[in-house]
Amino acid sequence: ILKESQWELIIELAENRELSIKQVLDSADLASASTMQRMIASQTIKVQRNSDYFFGYMFKNLPLMMLIMLPVLAFVLKLLYIRRKFFYIDHLIHGLHLHTLAYLLYGVAILITYQFFDDEEAWASLFNGAMFLGVSFYAYKSFRRVYGQGRFKTILKYLMVGFCYSVLMLIFLTAEMLISFVLF
Repeated sequence: ILKESQWELIIELAENRELSIKQVLDSADLASASTMQRMIASQTIKVQRNSDYFFGYMFKNLPLMMLIMLPVLAFVLKLLYIRRKFFYIDHLIHGLHLHTLAYLLYGVAILITYQFFDDEEAWASLFNGAMFLGVSFYAYKSFRRVYGQGRFKTILKYLMVGFCYSVLMLIFLTAEMLISFVLF
């Protein structure tokens, strides 16, 4: 987007809080830069000067991103179970149910981890891994019960949903970080 020397100068000058953002941009010789380049450089300075606030701002938007992921998950389920006589709303309710359980258990896991395993990282990792396995097993069992298919088909579709969900999560997370960067 910009020359490496310009980025280095912007990063170096951004540390000096006595300079305004406009002064930093003027010092980096961005006269020939496009509006988009100047905006990205300006946002970079803001993020560098307020990195703690930026990460807080970004994490604050994660629940909204996950809420937007629900209809996408329901669409993936609708595609995988297209021959079943389920409406889209049924898949949406199932996805909401799984997300709710995951939020609840992961929230409890975070509280327990910070309360009891503060200095013991190995135990905290084991506990959080066990919680993840518990949520995963519950999701598998819910797929079996809701869609009523055999073990092999359920495992295959469960893995397909997991893969699609992971790819979509990565895409949505990247989009959320970019949107947070632009709006910060």
